[in-house]
Amino acid sequence: IQGMAWSADGRWLAYSLPTTSHLAQIMVLDTRSGEVHPVTDGEFKDTDPAFDPDGRFLYFISYRHFDPVYGNLFFELSLNRGQRPCLVTLREDVESPFIATPRPLSERDGDDEDDGDGEADEEKGGEEKGGEEKGGEDKGGEGDALEIDLAGIAARVIAFPVPEGRYHQIAATSARVFYTVSAPSGALGDDDDEEAGTLRYWSLSKRKSKHFHDDVLAFELGAGGKTLA
Repeated sequence: IQGMAWSADGRWLAYSLPTTSHLAQIMVLDTRSGEVHPVTDGEFKDTDPAFDPDGRFLYFISYRHFDPVYGNLFFELSLNRGQRPCLVTLREDVESPFIATPRPLSERDGDDEDDGDGEADEEKGGEEKGGEEKGGEDKGGEGDALEIDLAGIAARVIAFPVPEGRYHQIAATSARVFYTVSAPSGALGDDDDEEAGTLRYWSLSKRKSKHFHDDVLAFELGAGGKTLA
């Protein structure tokens, strides 16, 4: 098994379990009962699970969205990308974070649009939405036990609305989901070197992907989600 991740309350351990030489399934261990439960159906290659610190989602990387590319010499189709970050809602009452919450029209419409980075407001807003709008405070977090609705959980998998590519790592704060992505490399490169990727993040409040840093081999979030190495 690989890609192990603990929930914030320490009750659940998620990991990727190979089902064949090419496929892998996300599993969770309930440390209270000792039972192991499947999260995804095992029909794809799902890896690198990561819990949302507010207990709303379980993020992972999946080979499940394929757009074949024709070669320029032999005109054969190849699948050299195929990955996208995905999430599964841990409870049935948690809505998709990719759909805007309906709100009434007001005089402020048009005045509160933010075309800039809005980093400080985003972090604050994302944390507030994580607790209040999405119900994170009552089920997740350090002080509360995380409950997972396991019935039908595989049907609640949602792919991020980002292009398919080669994704290598994923981790989350309350407001952002960080991941690395790289372009396919040639076969004549140095096999001893790992692929350096671009570190990007998905803003849960802005519902868009943003660039963070280039030439990143790996990253690690601090336990409190306030620092990143």
